[in-house]
Amino acid sequence: MPKTFRQLFIPAVVGVAVLYKNTKHNLYNIFHTTNMTTESLNTVLFVVLFIIFLPAVLWGCLFFSMVLFKKALYSVLDIFWEADAVNEKNARTLAELGLQRSFADELFRSGLRDYKPQALQLLIAYNIVHVTDDEKLYLCEETLASKIPLLQVG
Repeated sequence: MPKTFRQLFIPAVVGVAVLYKNTKHNLYNIFHTTNMTTESLNTVLFVVLFIIFLPAVLWGCLFFSMVLFKKALYSVLDIFWEADAVNEKNARTLAELGLQRSFADELFRSGLRDYKPQALQLLIAYNIVHVTDDEKLYLCEETLASKIPLLQVG
């Protein structure tokens, strides 16, 4: 399975270029007997490819971000379990859990977007992660067990 955006993007671009070339040749042969010019054929082909591939690319981007978010969600849950922050007595701060990022970390971070802060906010919003009065966090496993269909944990 490809792991980087480049490994996903380059084959897609090559595939579109090959499809464009083959489709253009086939359409040229079909419309050769008509009065359709090459310029209008290029315009029609561009519009058809634009209508087909733009939604596919947008869907692919949304699907890829959803996969990254789901991975971050599992990662945040694993961080809580590894730190044994599963009750109020063992609650930990963001820094202790390793979830606190500084501005410099975000500025000089390379690679794909980090969805862990958004995943943590979702877990807090669904009361799966509780925040104590002194700003410490812990995982409520009872709430997590009741929300399993929502998170598709399994």
